[in-house]
Order: sequence, then C-alpha cells, then structure tokens
Amino acid sequence: MKQVLVTGGSGSLGQALTRKLLALKKGPERIVCYSRGEHAQEAMERTFGNGRMRYFVGDIRDQRRLELALRGIDTVFHTAALKVVP
Repeated sequence: MKQVLVTGGSGSLGQALTRKLLALKKGPERIVCYSRGEHAQEAMERTFGNGRMRYFVGDIRDQRRLELALRGIDTVFHTAALKVVP
C-alpha cells in the first residue's frame, strides 16, 4: 500500500481513516484526499500538516477527474457519502 486514494477524504469517515493511515509505522508513502470540499481540504491541510498528504478537488461522479486522481494509486478507500458518519 504505497499510494492511497481516499474518496470523500475530507468527510468524517475519510478524515478518521486518514488519521489511522498516517499513524501506521509502515503506512502509505502518499495519501490523496479526493473530495468536493475545497474548504474542508484546506482545513485538513492545516490540521494534518503532513508532507505525505495530497489534496484533489473532485466529485466521484466525474469520471475524467476521478481517473486523473487515480494515476499511480495502488489502493482506494471509498468513503464518499452524503451523510455524517459518527
């Protein structure tokens, strides 16, 4: 698991997963947060402040944009949802 994409990455579940991935001793080299929430991604960048993180604004319904985000990705965690996950 070298390159990871987290769809819905700026949501509650996506952020919780990202924290877990960053805490792993042998965690991913790069984690791409893919979500529609540009402001949420900016807040994440300030909170996480980790050089392994990348942020990609896009919607999972936009196939071309998603294909761009998937370049070089080994593992995908699909956490995109239209609800809050506690």
